[in-house]
Amino acid sequence: MALKVCLIGCGGMATHGHGPAIQKYAAQNSQIHLAACCDVDASKAELFRSTFGFARAYTDVDEMLRVEKPDAVSLVVPVSLTEKMSIKLLEAGIPVILEKPPGMDREQTLRMMDVAARTGTMHQVAFNRRFMPMIRQFRELRQKCQPHLWQYDFYRCGRKDADFSTTSIHAIDTVRFLAGQDYETVNFEYLSNPAGEEYVSTILLDACFRDGQKAKITFVPASGISAERCIMHGANEVISAALPYHGGASLDGSGNILYAQNHELRFLQGTPETEEDFVSNGFYGENAHFLECVQKGIRPVDDIASGLQAVEIADCIRKRKNVFNAR
Repeated sequence: MALKVCLIGCGGMATHGHGPAIQKYAAQNSQIHLAACCDVDASKAELFRSTFGFARAYTDVDEMLRVEKPDAVSLVVPVSLTEKMSIKLLEAGIPVILEKPPGMDREQTLRMMDVAARTGTMHQVAFNRRFMPMIRQFRELRQKCQPHLWQYDFYRCGRKDADFSTTSIHAIDTVRFLAGQDYETVNFEYLSNPAGEEYVSTILLDACFRDGQKAKITFVPASGISAERCIMHGANEVISAALPYHGGASLDGSGNILYAQNHELRFLQGTPETEEDFVSNGFYGENAHFLECVQKGIRPVDDIASGLQAVEIADCIRKRKNVFNAR
C-alpha cells in the first residue's frame, strides 16, 4: 500500500529544500504518494502542488488532515507555529518531520517531547546539516581522530536580524553532531557593529564539551560573504571543510573537505558540480531517511530530544545571555 505524504507550509524553505527533496524521493520510490500540500495562501499552495507533483492543494490544515488521512507529514512553517502544529500532528498519531528549531526555548521543546513520548508518534527534526553528504564524510573521517578543538565560522551577508538564534542553531547543532558530545559550558560574547548601527555584528561562542573537547564558534551575520567553514584539530591531524553554498557573495560554491596528517595531504573532496543544491545541502538525505523510517517502522534518532540542547544554547543568544551551563 502506498504511503500518503502531505506537506504543510509552501514558502521558501519548502520550495527550495523539502519540496524538491520529497519529489525526488517519490520519483525513485513507487510506494510514495504525494497526496496534498497546504498553505494559507491559496496561490502558493497551488503553485507548490503543480511544481512538485502533489495531487491536491489546501488552505485549511484540519480539512487536509481529515480528508487525506496522511501516513506522514512534512511540517515547514514559521518557527512561531512549529510547537502548536507539531503537537497537533503528534496528538493525532501522524508521523512528522518538522523544520528546526523544534522549539523556540527549553519549555516549548520539553512540551513537544512530552507529547511525543506520551503518544509514541514517530517524528524527526530537520537539522539538514546532519544529512549533508560533506558533513557525513567529515564525521566518518573524524571517527579515526582524537579531536581536541573545533572551529566553526558562520558568515552571512546583510543579516541585521534582532534575533539570529534560529539561524545560528545550525552551527551549534552541527559542531555537537560532529563532536559526538553534549556541551558542558558555553561562554558568549556579543560585539556591536563598529559603524555604530544598532545590531550585533559578531557573536562569539567559547564552548567545552563533556569529554573535554573545546569549540570556538563565530557568527558574523552581516559579513561580506556567505560561508560556513569547520575545522577539527586532532593529534597531528586536521580535517577542514568549506561547506557548499551557492547563494550570493559565496566564495566556496561546491565546497571542499581536506584531511591532513603530519603535513601530508590525505584526502580532498568537493561536492560534484552536477549535484542538486537540495541534495548537497542535506534536504534530500533527511527527508529520504524520515520516509524510509516510516515505511520500515523504525524510529529516527534525529528526534525532538536530540535538538534540545541546541535549542537551549540558541535561546541564550536570543536573550543575550553570557553563560550556558548544562543541566
